[in-house]
Amino acid sequence: MNSARLALLLLLAALAACRRPPEAELRVGLVVPLSGSLQDTGISCREGAELAVKELNAAGGLAVQDRRYRVQLLIRDAQDTPEQALSAAQELINRDNVAALIGPPFSSQAIPVAHLAERSGIPMIVQLATNAEVTAGTSCVFRVCFTDGFQGRVMALFARDRLGARRAAILYDVANPFSRDIADIFTATFTGAGGRVVAREGYPTGQPDYLPELARIQAADPEVLFLPGLHPDLRRQLAQVRSLGLTAQVLGGDTMYFRNPADLPLVEGAYISTHYSPEMPGDAVRAFNRMHLRAYERLPTPGSALTYDACQLLFSVIRSQGDASPAGICAGLRKLHSFEGVTGTMIFAGSPDPAKSVVIVHARDRQYRFHARIDP
Repeated sequence: MNSARLALLLLLAALAACRRPPEAELRVGLVVPLSGSLQDTGISCREGAELAVKELNAAGGLAVQDRRYRVQLLIRDAQDTPEQALSAAQELINRDNVAALIGPPFSSQAIPVAHLAERSGIPMIVQLATNAEVTAGTSCVFRVCFTDGFQGRVMALFARDRLGARRAAILYDVANPFSRDIADIFTATFTGAGGRVVAREGYPTGQPDYLPELARIQAADPEVLFLPGLHPDLRRQLAQVRSLGLTAQVLGGDTMYFRNPADLPLVEGAYISTHYSPEMPGDAVRAFNRMHLRAYERLPTPGSALTYDACQLLFSVIRSQGDASPAGICAGLRKLHSFEGVTGTMIFAGSPDPAKSVVIVHARDRQYRFHARIDP
């Protein structure tokens, strides 16, 4: 056999080895609301996870030292209660033996699931749960989003410094940790910057009518109205803000980013803090937009982009650690310094909560238009 033929055979053998099917399976659990009042966010998160896993498996799986894993994504419905999210996570951990959890995306669900994951020694990466308690006291629960503390401060300073507002009002859910805590942070920051909160109205989750609270807010004559609620409550609040003719500039947190285009007239004119905009600059953003459009015929939402990043972070840690076991993944997460995702650069530096930019979008002409990016 001549040398040229031998070289060709060796090359073909190497290529065949690269295309070998994965030798093992890596199970990753995704806990998201796919039914109930929070399902729009859950569906977006599922899309981001599916894209990340399909992309990885199509490239031959996850290479970890001398093994190659095919990732199996196991999806469980958290519905819209902490109890159901906890039940879904227990099933994934105890019956399905997942190596890691992604989600849940809402803090009220993520907090009890984080406690379970910590007790079970299962790594967990949350994509949208911004409350500080999600990761507090844990050693293997991380997130790819900013926290309520940073988001609340950014929106208060945006109202005070960029919009020039002197009087603010807040309508918040007293039973929801996200809404309650971010309302407190907004209040402290806005007043600390020389503004005045002229009305602060609380309500229980799922309240059907907000006209009494909004009437008191209207009488206080605020220049901005901060609404840090969840989707079902926000829909009713925004509709009633319009019905009253309340003219204060509406501000929202990341929960005001609606996936359904039918909801966009409700939010018209609002400024919203969020994690991702398809209009952000950068090759990674444009590539992700194209991939999402091909798969789902629509641009990605922040939930989809953050869940994609959570999966990519998990895969990156497994590669760098050279270990796909839960204990190995946890060890790799604790060593993590930084990660570059489609939603931006995340600096961990020994913390489970990354330092990360907030994106502000302006809802106008039935679109969320990129307005600014504010760095930590």
